[in-house]
Parts: sequence; C-alpha cells; structure tokens
Amino acid sequence: MSFKKPIQLILAAAAVALLVSGINRAQSGSPAREGKPIDFTLTDVNGKTVNLSDFKSKPVLLDVFAHWCPPCNEEAPHLENEIHRKYGEKIQVIGVATFARGDAVELAKEFKDKHGLTYPMLVDRDNKIAEQLGVQVVPTNFILDENHNIVATIVGFDADAIEQQVSNLAKK
Repeated sequence: MSFKKPIQLILAAAAVALLVSGINRAQSGSPAREGKPIDFTLTDVNGKTVNLSDFKSKPVLLDVFAHWCPPCNEEAPHLENEIHRKYGEKIQVIGVATFARGDAVELAKEFKDKHGLTYPMLVDRDNKIAEQLGVQVVPTNFILDENHNIVATIVGFDADAIEQQVSNLAKK
C-alpha cells in the first residue's frame, strides 16, 4: 500500500486552505497608495459618467468587487444594510464592478438588482481602476477620507474591519 497519494492529497488540501484563508484576511493600509489622493472617471450601470471627485468633501468606502466572487456576494448586502443605511449621511459607499466575465454593464446591473443595492454602482470595464489601485483580490475596500486620500485598505470581506474603519471616519 502506497502512502504517497494520500500525502499528496493532504498537502494539496492544506495549500488550498492557506490560499483561501489569505484571500479572506483583512489588511490595514495599502503600502503603494496609502495617504495618496485618488480620482477617476467611470460610467455607472445606467451609462452616466461619474467622477470620484463628484463626492468630494465626503469620506468614501470604495468597494472593488466582481459579480462572480462568493465573498463579494456575501459582502454586498452587508454594505447596503450595515454601512450605507447606517452611515450614508456621513460616508458615501460606491461599488466598482471589475473583472467581469461577460457583459460588464449587464452583470453589474444584475448584481445590483440581486442584492437590492441603492448606493452608486460604477463599472470598470477594462479593469484599469482595479489595476491603478493594485487590486489583486476581490473584494477590496478602500476607505477614503474627505479629500479621497486612502486611509485604509481591507482585502477580503471582513465585516468587523469595515465597520471599525467606517465608524472611526464617521466620528470625525
């Protein structure tokens, strides 16, 4: 009887578990972008051109997500119900759909409708904003101050980290 196959299966399972846990871990700070203001222009799901600077003077939670991503689908109702509705007067939530597998606009619309999202939903058709921000894992949330400087980056869905960052910014 050979133990080689079971050991290989155990090692492969351990590698997958480490990868998945790394994807869902929250990280504070974005070394490449922290403290730097950002701005960009995208279209929303209705075709309207939107500049991030349109939301100047208000802190922003920028959620970069993909329609096919399970943690993104888990996170979206939380952002709507626990962040947007609770802090909407003080913090602007903005979704940025990226890494689409198909018609980016249609898939973003379906995602927004599926989750009953009322905050602005922008479409990063060619993934340029995701690349500009260094997004490698979705969801990635950028917490921006009122001047749109990145004050924190949360990689993966971490409800507690999002709540803590947003509540701290809302107190200012």
